[in-house]
Amino acid sequence: TFVEKYDFEDGYNLIKAIKKNISKKNGIIVPPYIFNLRGTLKDHYLFFLEHPDGNWAMGNFKFFKPIHKRMEHLFGFGYEKFPNKQSGLNTSFMRQEYLKLSEEKLIKINNEYPNYNYFVTEKTHVLDLNIIYEDNSFIIYRIK
Repeated sequence: TFVEKYDFEDGYNLIKAIKKNISKKNGIIVPPYIFNLRGTLKDHYLFFLEHPDGNWAMGNFKFFKPIHKRMEHLFGFGYEKFPNKQSGLNTSFMRQEYLKLSEEKLIKINNEYPNYNYFVTEKTHVLDLNIIYEDNSFIIYRIK
Protein backbone atom coordinates (compact mmCIF):
# COMPACT_ATOMS: atom_id res chain seq x y z
CA THR A 1 0.00 0.00 0.00
CA PHE A 2 1.50 3.33 -1.06
CA VAL A 3 0.78 6.51 0.83
CA GLU A 4 0.44 9.32 -1.68
CA LYS A 5 1.24 12.16 0.70
CA TYR A 6 2.67 12.26 4.20
CA ASP A 7 1.54 14.38 7.05
CA PHE A 8 4.03 17.23 7.57
CA GLU A 9 4.05 16.51 11.29
CA ASP A 10 5.21 12.91 10.70
CA GLY A 11 8.12 14.13 8.57
CA TYR A 12 9.08 16.69 11.18
CA ASN A 13 8.82 14.09 13.96
CA LEU A 14 10.95 11.67 11.93
CA ILE A 15 13.79 14.20 11.77
CA LYS A 16 13.48 14.86 15.50
CA ALA A 17 13.48 11.10 16.21
CA ILE A 18 16.61 10.55 14.12
CA LYS A 19 18.42 13.36 15.92
CA LYS A 20 17.27 12.05 19.32
CA ASN A 21 17.81 8.30 18.80
CA ILE A 22 20.78 8.08 16.42
CA SER A 23 24.07 9.60 17.53
CA LYS A 24 25.89 12.02 15.24
CA LYS A 25 28.39 10.47 12.83
CA ASN A 26 26.34 7.26 12.59
CA GLY A 27 25.29 5.95 9.21
CA ILE A 28 21.66 5.77 8.13
CA ILE A 29 20.09 4.26 5.04
CA VAL A 30 17.25 6.64 4.20
CA PRO A 31 14.72 6.72 1.37
CA PRO A 32 16.78 8.07 -1.54
CA TYR A 33 13.72 9.76 -3.01
CA ILE A 34 13.15 12.18 -0.11
CA PHE A 35 14.73 15.55 -0.93
CA ASN A 36 16.65 17.75 1.51
CA LEU A 37 17.64 15.05 4.01
CA ARG A 38 21.37 15.51 3.46
CA GLY A 39 21.22 19.14 4.61
CA THR A 40 18.73 18.45 7.37
CA LEU A 41 20.75 15.52 8.77
CA LYS A 42 24.18 17.07 8.15
CA ASP A 43 25.67 15.48 11.29
CA HIS A 44 24.81 11.93 10.18
CA TYR A 45 26.20 9.82 7.35
CA LEU A 46 23.50 9.13 4.77
CA PHE A 47 24.03 6.12 2.52
CA PHE A 48 22.62 7.36 -0.78
CA LEU A 49 20.30 10.18 -1.83
CA GLU A 50 19.66 10.20 -5.54
CA HIS A 51 19.20 13.89 -6.23
CA PRO A 52 22.12 15.52 -4.39
CA ASP A 53 24.48 12.56 -4.82
CA GLY A 54 23.58 12.18 -8.49
CA ASN A 55 24.29 15.85 -9.11
CA TRP A 56 27.71 15.58 -7.46
CA ALA A 57 28.47 12.38 -9.35
CA MET A 58 27.68 13.96 -12.72
CA GLY A 59 30.48 16.45 -12.26
CA ASN A 60 33.15 14.21 -10.75
CA PHE A 61 34.02 10.67 -11.87
CA LYS A 62 35.88 9.94 -8.62
CA PHE A 63 32.67 10.72 -6.73
CA PHE A 64 30.54 8.85 -9.27
CA LYS A 65 32.22 5.49 -8.63
CA PRO A 66 31.42 5.15 -4.89
CA ILE A 67 27.96 6.71 -5.27
CA HIS A 68 27.05 4.41 -8.14
CA LYS A 69 28.37 1.43 -6.16
CA ARG A 70 26.09 2.35 -3.26
CA MET A 71 23.13 2.62 -5.61
CA GLU A 72 23.96 -0.83 -6.97
CA HIS A 73 24.19 -2.23 -3.43
CA LEU A 74 20.84 -0.70 -2.55
CA PHE A 75 18.86 -1.56 -5.68
CA GLY A 76 20.93 -4.27 -7.37
CA PHE A 77 21.45 -2.02 -10.42
CA GLY A 78 22.54 1.47 -11.40
CA TYR A 79 21.25 4.36 -13.48
CA GLU A 80 21.05 2.21 -16.62
CA LYS A 81 17.80 0.65 -15.30
CA PHE A 82 16.16 3.93 -14.26
CA PRO A 83 13.34 5.42 -16.33
CA ASN A 84 14.28 8.32 -18.57
CA LYS A 85 14.68 11.48 -16.45
CA GLN A 86 12.11 13.34 -18.59
CA SER A 87 9.50 10.65 -17.89
CA GLY A 88 8.98 11.96 -14.36
CA LEU A 89 8.93 8.37 -13.07
CA ASN A 90 12.29 8.25 -11.27
CA THR A 91 10.93 9.02 -7.81
CA SER A 92 8.14 6.43 -8.05
CA PHE A 93 10.59 3.89 -9.45
CA MET A 94 13.11 4.43 -6.63
CA ARG A 95 10.33 4.23 -4.06
CA GLN A 96 9.03 0.92 -5.42
CA GLU A 97 12.55 -0.54 -5.42
CA TYR A 98 13.38 0.80 -1.95
CA LEU A 99 10.23 -0.71 -0.47
CA LYS A 100 11.37 -4.14 -1.74
CA LEU A 101 14.53 -4.14 0.39
CA SER A 102 14.79 -7.18 2.64
CA GLU A 103 16.49 -7.82 5.98
CA GLU A 104 19.06 -9.95 4.15
CA LYS A 105 19.92 -7.13 1.73
CA LEU A 106 20.25 -4.62 4.57
CA ILE A 107 22.51 -6.94 6.57
CA LYS A 108 24.65 -7.47 3.47
CA ILE A 109 24.96 -3.69 3.02
CA ASN A 110 25.78 -3.31 6.72
CA ASN A 111 28.50 -5.95 6.43
CA GLU A 112 30.16 -3.97 3.64
CA TYR A 113 29.48 -0.57 5.24
CA PRO A 114 29.59 -1.32 9.01
CA ASN A 115 28.82 2.25 10.08
CA TYR A 116 25.35 2.07 8.48
CA ASN A 117 23.33 0.49 11.28
CA TYR A 118 19.98 2.23 10.80
CA PHE A 119 17.29 1.98 8.16
CA VAL A 120 14.54 4.56 7.69
CA THR A 121 11.56 3.58 5.60
CA GLU A 122 7.82 3.89 5.25
CA LYS A 123 5.64 2.34 7.93
CA THR A 124 4.20 -0.14 5.44
CA HIS A 125 7.70 -1.63 4.91
CA VAL A 126 7.52 -4.34 7.56
CA LEU A 127 10.81 -6.06 8.41
CA ASP A 128 11.96 -8.42 11.13
CA LEU A 129 14.41 -5.92 12.64
CA ASN A 130 14.46 -3.98 15.91
CA ILE A 131 12.27 -0.89 15.76
CA ILE A 132 13.64 2.25 17.38
CA TYR A 133 10.91 4.65 16.22
CA GLU A 134 7.61 4.61 14.35
CA ASP A 135 4.74 6.96 13.64
CA ASN A 136 1.81 6.90 11.21
CA SER A 137 4.09 7.27 8.17
CA PHE A 138 7.66 6.21 8.99
CA ILE A 139 9.66 3.61 10.85
CA ILE A 140 13.32 3.44 11.88
CA TYR A 141 14.92 0.02 12.23
CA ARG A 142 18.27 -0.89 13.73
CA ILE A 143 20.00 -3.29 11.35
CA LYS A 144 22.51 -4.71 13.87
